[in-house]
Amino acid sequence: MGLFDFLKFGGKAKAIVTQQLNEWKSWRFMAGQTYSLYNTDFRDAVNNGYEKNVDVYAIVNDIASRAVEVPLELYQARKEQTKEIAKYKSLLTRPTQEAIFNAKRMRKSAFNELEVHPILEILKRPNSYQSSKEFFEGLFSYYLLLGDVGIYAEEDPIRKGKIGRLHVIPPWDYEIIVEGYKVIKGYYIESLNLHVEPKFFLSFRSFNPSYSDLTSIPRGMSPLKAGSRVLQKSNSGEEVAIENFETRGAVGVLYKDDVNTEDLDAVQQQDYEDKVYGKIYNTANRGRIAFSNAKMGYLKLSTNNLELDLRAVSKLSTEQLCRLWHYPYVLLNADNLTESNLAQFIRRMIINCVVPLQAKVCEKLLEWLAPTYGVNPNQYVLRFDVDAYPEMKQNFLDAATILEKMDGLLTQDEQRVFMDFEATNDPVMQQVYIRSNKVPIGSLNIDPTEIGSMVIDEDE
Repeated sequence: MGLFDFLKFGGKAKAIVTQQLNEWKSWRFMAGQTYSLYNTDFRDAVNNGYEKNVDVYAIVNDIASRAVEVPLELYQARKEQTKEIAKYKSLLTRPTQEAIFNAKRMRKSAFNELEVHPILEILKRPNSYQSSKEFFEGLFSYYLLLGDVGIYAEEDPIRKGKIGRLHVIPPWDYEIIVEGYKVIKGYYIESLNLHVEPKFFLSFRSFNPSYSDLTSIPRGMSPLKAGSRVLQKSNSGEEVAIENFETRGAVGVLYKDDVNTEDLDAVQQQDYEDKVYGKIYNTANRGRIAFSNAKMGYLKLSTNNLELDLRAVSKLSTEQLCRLWHYPYVLLNADNLTESNLAQFIRRMIINCVVPLQAKVCEKLLEWLAPTYGVNPNQYVLRFDVDAYPEMKQNFLDAATILEKMDGLLTQDEQRVFMDFEATNDPVMQQVYIRSNKVPIGSLNIDPTEIGSMVIDEDE
C-alpha cells in the first residue's frame, strides 16, 4: 500500500463510540461547527510537491525513513520523578550534543526500561496491513509534508472497550467537530462515514496562523505553503529544462528575409523544414556549414538553459526547500563528500530533523494512549532509541579525550555510560574519583627557584 493510497478497511470498522455520537451528524449542521481543509492546500502539497518535485520527495523520505530505523522504547521512572521526566523530554525538543549526553545519563540513572507493555504492543503491531515501521513512516511523512495527520483507534471486536488497531488518517479525510468556543465534540472520517469520540482519535497539527474562524480548531499548515513560490520556481525550472532538452535548444522560427525572392509555397516550405531538421538533428552533420540560396531570418522565441542559468536557479531553489525542514543541503549532493564528512552531516540531520520529530510524536502518543491503558503519562517516557544510530555513536578516541578533560566531575559508572558501556551499579563505581599523584609543591621541600636547573651527577 502506497503512502498516499486511499484508505480502505475490510469489513465494517467499528469505532469506540457512545450513543451521543449518533447525533453528531445533525450537530454538524446545527449547533456544532465543522472545520475541514478539504481543499487544494493539502492536495497541492502532495501533487506538486511530493509526487512532482524530486527534492521535496528526497527530503521528506529521508527524514521519515531514518526516523523509523531505530527501535521504539518505553521507560518508567524508578521513583516519583515527574520533574526529571519533564526535564528529560525537554532535552530532546531541540537537542545538542550536550543535551543528548545529559539525557542519556539521566535515562540510565533514573528510568527502568520496560520490555513488555500494552502500549508497546499496540505500537509495534498497529494493524494487520502495516508493520510498526510502515505505520510510523506514514505518520511522519504526512506530518512533514502537510503539517497535519490523524490516528484513528479502532475497537477490538473481542475485548470490548480496548483498542484493537491503529490507522493513519490523511488530513483531507477527517474533520474536527467543535461546539461553542474551541470545544472538540469529536472527529468525522470522510472515507468511513464515521464519527469518533475525541479520546479515540489523535490529531497532529502544526501551528497555523492563517485561519479566519477564531472559534474553530485550526488545522496544520504544510511547510510547502510557506515555500509555495520556491516550489513553483523549482517545478517551472525543471519543466523549462525538460522542454529545452526535448527541443534541443531554444525555440524559434526560421523565415525568408529577402524581398526580391518570391514567397515559398507549401511544398517548398515542407522541403525546407525537412532539410533544416536533417541538418540539426542528424549527428553526421554536426559541425558542417549550411548554405541557402536566399537570405534567411530567425525569430527567437525562448532562451536555452545556459542563458537562463537554470543550474544556479535550481540550486537556490533546492537550498530554500531544505530550509523548510532544517535539512542539510549537502546531503542532496553528497557524491563529493568523504565518509567522515557524510557521517557528520547525517548526524546533524538526525539531531535537527529526526530527533525533534520523534520526540514530539512520541510525547503526544503517550499522553493519548496512557488513559486507555490506565497509566500516568508523567511517569513514562516513549522514545526511539537514538543511540542506535551509527552516526550518533561517539568516536572512541574523541570520547576518551572529553572524559580526560572532565576528570573529577563524573562517577566511574557515568563514564562507562558515556563510552557506551553498561553501568556496573557497584557502589564503588558510583563515586567520583580524582587523580592522587598531584601534591602541593611546598610539601616536597623543594626550592621553586631550582626547578628546571641543571642536574649534577654526584658520582662525577
